[in-house]
Amino acid sequence: MPKMIDFDSKILVLHELVKNSTSQPVINNKENLTFTSNNSQTKELLETNEIKFDTYDTNSYTIYLNKISDSWIVVLNEDSLRIRINDFIKPEDSVFQKNVAVLLYQNKLLLYDLTTQVTTIDGQKDEKNYLIENLCAYQKLVTKLKSEDFVDYFNVAKNLGVIYTATKGILKISFPTYPFKISDDKSIKSLVDDVLRRNADDQFKVHFKNELFQLEKKENQTLIETIVFHLDSILQNADNNYQIQLKNYSFDKLKSDLQKEKEKYFSSLREILNKILSQTVGVPISIGASIFASYKVENIFVLGIILLAFAIYVFFAIHFQLIYRKDILEIEIDFNEDFKNISEKSGLQESEIKKERVKIERRIKSIKNTIIGFIVAISVLAILFVGFVINQVCFPKVEDKSKTINLKATNVTISVIDSTKQTKNKPILRK
Repeated sequence: MPKMIDFDSKILVLHELVKNSTSQPVINNKENLTFTSNNSQTKELLETNEIKFDTYDTNSYTIYLNKISDSWIVVLNEDSLRIRINDFIKPEDSVFQKNVAVLLYQNKLLLYDLTTQVTTIDGQKDEKNYLIENLCAYQKLVTKLKSEDFVDYFNVAKNLGVIYTATKGILKISFPTYPFKISDDKSIKSLVDDVLRRNADDQFKVHFKNELFQLEKKENQTLIETIVFHLDSILQNADNNYQIQLKNYSFDKLKSDLQKEKEKYFSSLREILNKILSQTVGVPISIGASIFASYKVENIFVLGIILLAFAIYVFFAIHFQLIYRKDILEIEIDFNEDFKNISEKSGLQESEIKKERVKIERRIKSIKNTIIGFIVAISVLAILFVGFVINQVCFPKVEDKSKTINLKATNVTISVIDSTKQTKNKPILRK
């Protein structure tokens, strides 16, 4: 990198000579500075400071600027700098390659150090002068707007970029050979950097291009000049439209995510509900079987085993219900936290979120009530069964000890003898 030469004697001499020139100094062929001087010591000053020159008469001098210093770009004034900017800046770099000396900047000497990026005017550091910085930023912007990545077509011969859109039509951007007079009291570097950074996003680029169609040029003002002067509003409007697009996309995505969250919780709740229902179906069968088994059992030991088995069954049934209830409570906590985050950060309408929230809350409340009802029901049935078993033990069935006397019919033969007549024997049944 070139080294800073503080007020190099050659540059200082040239500044004083062109400042006091008796005619308008000019730069010919981009390299030769011509001025006139009535000062008899001019020739001596040039020779003393080893400044190469030609003179065609006693008052006219031509200085070869490219031979002044290898570390410096020397221009006559700020307009000359703009005209020659393409000679000093490589498009791929968009920065000056050497230090810059402007011999007549508002009749003063402006020096710009490339290494420190510091501007001095007549030896005084000026942090509020953005001439060189803005020219570099301008070149970066032009390089971007000319690129195939931005314009749909670029005519090299005419230095013209063309943008096509289906809705806005055609926009032509003409790039002048040299920059217009850019403001030196306000930096455009950060704005240009934002343009380059944001236009890396293809979606944002669409909105940025659309804003260019909305610009209204002032009289005698080129489109590129209007773009530079309105970069701030162009960026702001493009960003607003881009954010609206993102929000619409995010809104649809968030609604989809909200539905997925709802389904996730519903799936968890359905799984728990199915487990509860499977136990609910089994309880009446188990209790009925237990009652039936104990109804005709008179042995106290067997009744005790049935009662113990039933107690174990009831214990596990209630235990599992309490586990399911705990799962429901954990789901409810996660649900409340997730929906709180969605409500605060998603930007979705409160009514939209509330509608989905109520559905899940209602389902959670219903399952919690089902669990409680099941526990109460099985507890009541268990108490009734225990009471039944106790009744079986304490009040056993009284056996009917009366005996039925069974008589068998026997055939008894009775003979009746008639004195006058003998008859046949007839059987007589007796009890």
